[in-house]
Amino acid sequence: MTAELERPSDCPTWAEGEPHRILTGTAPVKVPLAKLAAHPVVPLGHLPVSVGLEPTLTAEVSADGDVTIDAQ
Repeated sequence: MTAELERPSDCPTWAEGEPHRILTGTAPVKVPLAKLAAHPVVPLGHLPVSVGLEPTLTAEVSADGDVTIDAQ
């Protein structure tokens, strides 16, 4: 089974025109892990308010092997 990753528009570490290759160098590399979606309804007094959340989880891998997980 093979999968091809899509290039996120806000991730400059991906090679242009080649969605499966990541550029390497001294800067940390950001790898998108998952795009989540939630639409909870929160009551404010007597009014229900719908909140739209769509965070993207990314892993940032540095040259020394440190991995940081971030949600944007």
